[in-house]
Amino acid sequence: MDDTVQVELRLSEQVGNRIIADIKSGSIDSSKRLPGYRVLAGKYDVSWGTVIEALHQLEKNSVIQRRSRSGTYISPRYLDNFKKTTQLAFVFPEKSLSRDSLNYEIWGINSEVYHGMINEAAQNHARIEFKYMEDSADEIILDQQMCQLQDIDGIVMMGHQLKSLRTRILAAGKRLAIVNSYFEAVNDSAPCVALSMAQSMRKIGRFIYDSGYRSVTLINGSLSRLDWAMKEKLLLEYLKSKKVTVSEKYNVEAAEIEPAVKRILKESTGELFCCFQTDALPVLFRKALDNGRMPGRDFDLLGLASGITFANYYPSISYFKLPYFEMGKAACRMVMGKADVEDFELEFIKGQTTNFKQQIKERHV
Repeated sequence: MDDTVQVELRLSEQVGNRIIADIKSGSIDSSKRLPGYRVLAGKYDVSWGTVIEALHQLEKNSVIQRRSRSGTYISPRYLDNFKKTTQLAFVFPEKSLSRDSLNYEIWGINSEVYHGMINEAAQNHARIEFKYMEDSADEIILDQQMCQLQDIDGIVMMGHQLKSLRTRILAAGKRLAIVNSYFEAVNDSAPCVALSMAQSMRKIGRFIYDSGYRSVTLINGSLSRLDWAMKEKLLLEYLKSKKVTVSEKYNVEAAEIEPAVKRILKESTGELFCCFQTDALPVLFRKALDNGRMPGRDFDLLGLASGITFANYYPSISYFKLPYFEMGKAACRMVMGKADVEDFELEFIKGQTTNFKQQIKERHV
């Protein structure tokens, strides 16, 4: 009798393993109630008692769960254990996300995108790798890079970087999403997560006009960069249509920020400093305070940047926030095949540097 029991137990374990294999293969629909004893006994050509013992062991091992008055179902926790993990990669040419290695705003952008991806991946059974890839058109290097991406299901890249590798990825049919600031500055066919520059500049221009400013100093980056040139053109057109005067306009090169800021503080007569050149803003802040001038008291200041960039300033900076965290989440969804291109908007963050004019009403932003 003992030998018979041992044989039955071994057979029930075999049936349990077959049930698990059928769940994994999809032969048993894991979203529905498990078939009854009779159906399973017929399917595996065993007795009801063997099926009952197999199910008892599966329940004990948290593979299945019995629901009162409903039936037996596959345990959600068990389904998570064998569900295929989606492998994603954030591919980037710089070797680090360190603030010591990158421009401060670029560091902020990358950090927010990456953390947005991590947040979304955690909710979708996905894992993200950060991969440094050399920016090269050499075919041997590109072959090596594609080998590294062989088991990757979806790839996210930033801006206009790694164009040769991007072409290879698209040709291989892999899912790819590019995170860029603005759609209008994109000139390739890769799926893109970005904002409308025209809409963004109208929003900033409307804020300036509705807030009562009629004289603005614009601090922008070099016009050799397409996105800065386009932002400037669109904002100036809007302000002109509203009869807001741009009293001074500065195009500040990254290598000349210190002398440029000294000149701006000496020459500018605008009621508001509208600063698109993010690297210039901390220098402007410091130089103004060194000269006894307080942003938000002696002149008003408005920025445009990622959320991290203007943290821990005093007085706090009023700025339009580029939603890179949300864009990172969207890029993650896109490369998992869960979303198409989405619309994003600038968010106005009210700080203490726009107090010169009347209080801003919520309906204006």
